[in-house]
Amino acid sequence: MGLRVGMVLNLERSKYLYYMTVEKALDDNIITGDESKILSILGKSLYLEENIQQEIMNSFREGNNSFDFDLDKVEEPGIGEFTAYQSALIAALDDEIITDDEWALLDILRELMVIQPNHHSMIEQSIRSRAKNLDGEEKLVNKLDRFLSRGL
Repeated sequence: MGLRVGMVLNLERSKYLYYMTVEKALDDNIITGDESKILSILGKSLYLEENIQQEIMNSFREGNNSFDFDLDKVEEPGIGEFTAYQSALIAALDDEIITDDEWALLDILRELMVIQPNHHSMIEQSIRSRAKNLDGEEKLVNKLDRFLSRGL
């Protein structure tokens, strides 16, 4: 299999980011529909195969949430992480409200990916540019503004 454009090249970090996000989603012992949507999009954005995503989910369901990660590899940012975060943010903005659960997932991703305010500004600008090309752009931009008003 050849490399896809935008592919996250650090598979170990991708698994770790997904694992930590699932763990955060399960803080309240349930994965809501909104969280599930974000996790699905995140998994695809991180180029994790379905079986890896399922393996991580199953480890939590079975109470065996002790995945072993190579910590040296986990510390190396992967290519395409900002795109993965942007996809998760757009998924959260997709419906009428960003729930506290969705905020928590975005917060943990931002923290794990070490997304600084200037990086977030670039992601925000990308979403605004994308919204201009979509129907309902005002709605997406308004949701983005509400998200940003909450503060990073």
